[in-house]
Amino acid sequence: MIDAKQEARRLLDRLRMIIYLSSLRHGEIEERAGFSRGYLSQILSGSVELKFRHVITILDAVGVAPAVLFAELYPHRRRTAEELLDSLPAGSRLREDPFVGQLAHLFAFGIEALIDLYERLERCEDALFELGAIDVSDRSKTG
Repeated sequence: MIDAKQEARRLLDRLRMIIYLSSLRHGEIEERAGFSRGYLSQILSGSVELKFRHVITILDAVGVAPAVLFAELYPHRRRTAEELLDSLPAGSRLREDPFVGQLAHLFAFGIEALIDLYERLERCEDALFELGAIDVSDRSKTG
């Protein structure tokens, strides 16, 4: 069973990191989010109960898509070929056909490869975002 408090802490930890990497001050984020002064600190410290709208508003204020945060916190679980076959209706001729079983294995392999590629691209995008946040590209021009 999921521990809601632990998940909220994980979410807050990642939000803090995103805010840090954005290089925006709390006041700037509060202004963009429409929060009162000091409210962001209250949210991040746990003094105020974290709500979904807080998360979405903060992410919007720092320019990060919610999908990026949630994909990182809750990565997609891959389905095995057996799970794909098991999802077919009971008594289906497709379940009994060995050729379909082979196709399901190939399909699952292809889907896994695409998901792996997508996850790698997301990590590259995250790395570029983090490098941009610390102005690494500007430093290389001066050297």
